Amino acid sequence: MNPRVVCFAPDELKILRQITGEANQFGAARLEPYGCTEGDVRKLVTALRLKPVPPTGVCFAFVEPGEPVGDGQRPLAPAVLRWWKPVAEMVIKGNSPKELYYRTGLDFEEIRAAVDRIPTAPGGSHD
Repeated sequence: MNPRVVCFAPDELKILRQITGEANQFGAARLEPYGCTEGDVRKLVTALRLKPVPPTGVCFAFVEPGEPVGDGQRPLAPAVLRWWKPVAEMVIKGNSPKELYYRTGLDFEEIRAAVDRIPTAPGGSHD
């Protein structure tokens, strides 16, 4: 089976790391309906923070732990596909554009564009 792969530019990684990390400000009870924990969020933020980040960006392969990935790809568990985008959307909806700017230093349009590129599991979204 060919794993699902998504690539992000360095600036997108920075945005996604910050927005994803903000999710834990909402607390475990708000994350639970999405099927993730504060620990899951921290693990994803750690994966998004890994160095080095090549100038061309980083590609993530959504594979089960221990499965091989292509050269230069970084593995992420497929379970992340079920909750990452809905949780990032929760962060966006839970803060005004001005509050997001104060928290991250990023414009809303930049945040929206990066979050829109997060892949999702087939048939799964909490919108």
